[in-house]
Amino acid sequence: MRESNVSFNECEPHVLDHIEEKLGNLSEMSKTDRNFLNGIIRHYKPKKIVEIGVSYGASSAILLNATKDDENSRVYSVDLSPIHYKDSSKKTGFLVEELFPEFLDRWTLKTGGLACEFLDQIGDGIDLCLID
Repeated sequence: MRESNVSFNECEPHVLDHIEEKLGNLSEMSKTDRNFLNGIIRHYKPKKIVEIGVSYGASSAILLNATKDDENSRVYSVDLSPIHYKDSSKKTGFLVEELFPEFLDRWTLKTGGLACEFLDQIGDGIDLCLID
């Protein structure tokens, strides 16, 4: 990635407004962290993002929302567990499916294995990896 003096907390935080209310207190990230992640994505515009560790799927939703202007962008999320670790009645990443179905066409969720087991399916050309 190229060098920049940009403050990522200031990169188009209004883009998060679209999902903040729906996320509520389900995100395990602080507002500052969410702004920072949104800012990195909005500034660098990665096409292929891999997220390792999904939990509720709040970070997945932030990544997908930040890339919503680019129909060619794709987020691949990977988690070892197919079941949410705090609520066994929910699937890992359930927030995206339940609250943000408009993002599903650009999201691939892989569960039940290590990230290295899915690399062939994800393919080359990963622009950004978030280890969450």
